[in-house]
Amino acid sequence: MNGESRAVGVRRFLVGQAGPFPRVVFWEEAFAQMDQFAQEHPGGENGGFLVGTKRNLKSLEEYEILVEHFVPLAPSRGGTSRFALSRDHYMALQKQLSSSGSNLRIVGWMHSHPGFGVFLSAFDKEQHERLFPRPWQIAYVIDAQHGDRALYHCVDRVWRELPGYYILRSEDEAGVVEGSRPRWARAAASVVLFLMLTGAGVYGYHWYNSRFIEPLSEVSLENMEPPAATTRQESVVTVTPAPVRVEPPPPQAVQSPPEVEQPEPAGVREYLVARGDSLWNIAEKVYGDATLYRIIAEANNISNPEYITAGTTLMIPERPNP
Repeated sequence: MNGESRAVGVRRFLVGQAGPFPRVVFWEEAFAQMDQFAQEHPGGENGGFLVGTKRNLKSLEEYEILVEHFVPLAPSRGGTSRFALSRDHYMALQKQLSSSGSNLRIVGWMHSHPGFGVFLSAFDKEQHERLFPRPWQIAYVIDAQHGDRALYHCVDRVWRELPGYYILRSEDEAGVVEGSRPRWARAAASVVLFLMLTGAGVYGYHWYNSRFIEPLSEVSLENMEPPAATTRQESVVTVTPAPVRVEPPPPQAVQSPPEVEQPEPAGVREYLVARGDSLWNIAEKVYGDATLYRIIAEANNISNPEYITAGTTLMIPERPNP
């Protein structure tokens, strides 16, 4: 300020626990945008692409994934229960990245599970293995209603939930937050992101532009070189304690009707609960849709869907008509 140079440092905040590689790092700006997108679209699964870089560390097996941008896709119509990506989506964004001349690449995807927990369904895993086959491409899931997040990594179809990740923030030497990135870097990133968003879809551009992109008149594109006196130093700050996952509140108990002997409804079948089963994955197995777990809970008078006992026989009603 006023011609006075300031040293700008980059601090990493650990969320969760440090674990085995890969190490995943989110720019704070991109991380906040994903949270906001999930909160603004609570009616069904929605999501988009994660764009950034992959950097090898000591060996090919030890590398770091830096998520620099979130590229949202248009929300599903009518609250569709599944967030589906196509190869056309992927190739449209990949084309824009290639033509931008940057070293950015698609490093994964994000989608939301509003109100029904963070996990990957069989459909999610198949989609990831089909479109994101490289070991450094990640899957990130958010349940904004319960404040839950999970990060997954897959190598040779072996899935693993990562125990933690880092949030990257720029601060000056006095500890003043500079935003997710220095001003010159944010201006350059805005130009690249403009190309990505317009290539990936009109909706993504308008959603992002209305919230985060600074007017170009405020930042001259002809002068985007970093100040000569600026230095960047990186330190790691561990945030403790690690965030505690909030258990979803149980739905209100369904009052049982008077006990009257009635014939079993047509189409009702039985399911024997196995070890490790939950109502969500049972609904995924029998209906192909985890969000229909409430139907099973109501049919069996289950007041808390978080707790079911192995060996219990559940009544599985017919899937309701859409």
